[in-house]
Amino acid sequence: MDERTDLFSFGVLLCEVLTGAHPFKRESAAETTVAILREPPEIPDRLPDTLRLLVRRLLAKEAIEEREKTKELEPRFAEIAREADELDGLFERWRNACHGRHTITRAPGPAMAVDPTASYDVRAGRNWLIVLENPNALNVVTPGPGRKTVSTAETPQCQKLRSEVVAAAMWVKDALEDVLEQARKKGILPGMVRELRRKYRLEWGSYRI
Repeated sequence: MDERTDLFSFGVLLCEVLTGAHPFKRESAAETTVAILREPPEIPDRLPDTLRLLVRRLLAKEAIEEREKTKELEPRFAEIAREADELDGLFERWRNACHGRHTITRAPGPAMAVDPTASYDVRAGRNWLIVLENPNALNVVTPGPGRKTVSTAETPQCQKLRSEVVAAAMWVKDALEDVLEQARKKGILPGMVRELRRKYRLEWGSYRI
């Protein structure tokens, strides 16, 4: 039992209250079961259109099937979310160890440390999304007037962390694109997909997949 069967049961009860008849009632229990599984509900025409539409939606087998198809993909969304959560921590390790090493040189003037992600804002707090917009974001500072491009600190630790962040971010991107394509092929409604993405914090405002 879950929310789908609860809604279906409520639809049956509502139909009985409004019409005095079970929408799938047949001569035997077995025939009634078959009707529930395979046949459309019998909703009297005397009901107002708004009520008939409500009952029909509550009893729609398509909605149950839609939920079932969505549920098949949920473990994959959960797996991607776990990787994204781990990537949050990995990105923070890189940021704490290496982001102060980004420097720009103005002429004349001393070198100045900057944080390339300081103003990057996303709803889910997935700051590593900057890597998907610019794979070189963790490598160099974008040149500007009077500025010189300077590489990130080339310590072994920063090199390793940077490579791990980029590789993990690309994995999340590819995995999410793959599961979204599966959802499209299964004909799952976009609203159902958005619901799953929201549940697993895989819906982002600043970067769209």
